[in-house]
Amino acid sequence: MLLRLLFEKGKSVAYEIEYIEQNSATVGVRLVDEAQKGILEKKICELNDVIADDAKLEKAFVEYLSTWNPLINTWIQPYKGKFLPGLHKRGLLPSLIGSDKKLLLANLVRCESHRDVLLSSISER
Repeated sequence: MLLRLLFEKGKSVAYEIEYIEQNSATVGVRLVDEAQKGILEKKICELNDVIADDAKLEKAFVEYLSTWNPLINTWIQPYKGKFLPGLHKRGLLPSLIGSDKKLLLANLVRCESHRDVLLSSISER
């Protein structure tokens, strides 16, 4: 999105919202056409509707988490290489991290002081 501010002496600042697109196929930024602008405006209204309703927001977040959980759970496993993590993600290898270890990891991430120590510890080379 791009915000265009309109200044006129003696008037309140007005604005217009423009929608732009960019991609790696062609260099540059371009304004979208009216059809695409309508699609984007509709999507923004849908997102705002979700954000304004706590129950909808919670449901959307749970759905989002469900898409990431398999990958995140694979990342925290000690499996290395190209194939073992994929086998774990597909459920063909068991989790090597038990519930107690998961609780410990959750605590390390949730507690600000523990998180600081964890980040410092894993950032050392």
